[in-house]
Amino acid sequence: MSYTDMDIEMKALSMLGSNVPDEDAQMLRTVCTAAAAELEGRLRRGVSSDDMTELFTTAAGMLAISMYMELGSAHSGGVSGFTGMTNISGSQQPNDLVQIQTHIFLI
Repeated sequence: MSYTDMDIEMKALSMLGSNVPDEDAQMLRTVCTAAAAELEGRLRRGVSSDDMTELFTTAAGMLAISMYMELGSAHSGGVSGFTGMTNISGSQQPNDLVQIQTHIFLI
């Protein structure tokens, strides 16, 4: 991996164009890590984030901003509800993020 989570955080901060309040700094770091993991998991087989470091960090930064803003909305009452996954067992258990997301939307 030729990028770091800090690279994504710096990219997100530059795109936000403003400073993140100190109390939200850890939240931004966390969503940057989550964004990188999300995008790494979506890369096609044989494609590496190392092949497109600048593009990858920009995309992860944009996704992190989206996650950050959504979480900020949750703090301010912008999200009215959330439903988690049901308990799944055996062969129905999703084994990757896309299957989990699909399952959530089917609930």
